[in-house]
Amino acid sequence: MSLPISQQPPRVASPLALRRPAAARSLALPAGWPLAVAYVGYPLWWILGLRSFIFLLAAVPLALALLGRRHLLAPRGFGVWLLFLAWVFGGLVLLGAQAPDAKAAHVGTRYVTAGYRLSWYLALTVVLLYVGNLSERELPTRRICRWLSALFIFTVAGGYLGILAPHFQLTSAIEHLAPAGVAHSGFFVSLTHPVAAEVQDFLGYAEARPAAPYAYTNDWGANFGLLLPFFVLEWFRRDGGWRRWFGIGVVAAAIVPVVASLNRGLWIGLGVMALFVVLSSARSGRFVALAGLAAGTAALAIAIAVTPLKHTIEQRLAVGQSNTGRAALASRTVSAVIHVSPIAGFGSTRDVQGNFNTIGGGATPDCPQCSPPAMGTQGHVWLVVFSQGLVGAALFFWFMLRRFLPYFHDRDPLAVAASASFIFFLVVIWVYDLLDVPMMTLMLALAMLWRMRRPDERSETTPAVAVEGRG
Repeated sequence: MSLPISQQPPRVASPLALRRPAAARSLALPAGWPLAVAYVGYPLWWILGLRSFIFLLAAVPLALALLGRRHLLAPRGFGVWLLFLAWVFGGLVLLGAQAPDAKAAHVGTRYVTAGYRLSWYLALTVVLLYVGNLSERELPTRRICRWLSALFIFTVAGGYLGILAPHFQLTSAIEHLAPAGVAHSGFFVSLTHPVAAEVQDFLGYAEARPAAPYAYTNDWGANFGLLLPFFVLEWFRRDGGWRRWFGIGVVAAAIVPVVASLNRGLWIGLGVMALFVVLSSARSGRFVALAGLAAGTAALAIAIAVTPLKHTIEQRLAVGQSNTGRAALASRTVSAVIHVSPIAGFGSTRDVQGNFNTIGGGATPDCPQCSPPAMGTQGHVWLVVFSQGLVGAALFFWFMLRRFLPYFHDRDPLAVAASASFIFFLVVIWVYDLLDVPMMTLMLALAMLWRMRRPDERSETTPAVAVEGRG
């Protein structure tokens, strides 16, 4: 049952609206079309430099559609999410605060980055409410999974682009149109400049790590892991026919860029996610799926053992020099928050003064990576803790855990896929910055789970804004 929060007078349909010709009705766009445009057209937006903005733009028509609904539901615990949004918004007043061991910087730059992140949180909220308020008939779950599957296929293709053409990059249309001062700023370039790969030499030689169609290799890994369960859910269906074989081919082909990414976080996340699926399948009695997963794992192990991929993995596991830097950055991040601003954080990230060895050092021609990443980066956990403080972090994780944990024992295939995606999220949240497409995919998963258990109450004639009463 729903608990009414506010009442609005019922709307009476106009006689003219009832007499719309069939041709006019056929021109109506399908539900969720902005999300379809964003996901299915993602390679185009990447090339144009709109990769980081397309979902923010898509949220605008979705928000207008929500305003036009006469019956609006919110998931249980949504008040906690609203408090988190208020915490993010309130953090804007702290952008001028100086954090320990941080460089002094122009506050205007911080407003840009903090406003960008706030826009993403608002867009995530709109998508959650929009998808969750539509019935299965209005917006089928399979349609959403197809959007996510399309982006997964683009991710695998982008991985091969990074391997075969690692130096590919271009100046996007947005970069051409932006003022010179903006177009050359590091933050703007990271959002709008298409690159195929990150070429790094921490193994002792130059190695291309796939990034396309995202900004960084870690972004590639985060999206790969979060999208994979929904690709399997859609393309490995029993009634899939040729689609199942195509799906198997795509997943098999993905092994090469996954290994070439040298991304340990991705590897660990996939392993933990696979373990969850195995346990879930065994508990549900899906022994066919369990046998298929076991066969696929065995084939993967053999393929790695008899190809050069084995040597690549061994080299990457032997090189852990980034661990020290990540630990030092996380330590500074948490220490600054606890000792200076434990309640609300600092509103946004801060550049570290010097490097991890001295405050007088930084990047040099001989050591361009000696300048560490900003505090509040290298893991979404650290972003939330540093930007919103311990209270903001508690609100964020309470809402996420409250929404996903009840579905861990659900036998429905959608619940298994969404839970697997969330398991991956929990593993990589410590090392990946996820406030972008990964969080959008996770919010879609949350919305699909929410409406899966909720009775359809949109046939009621009493208009209201309500909070869901179950699930």
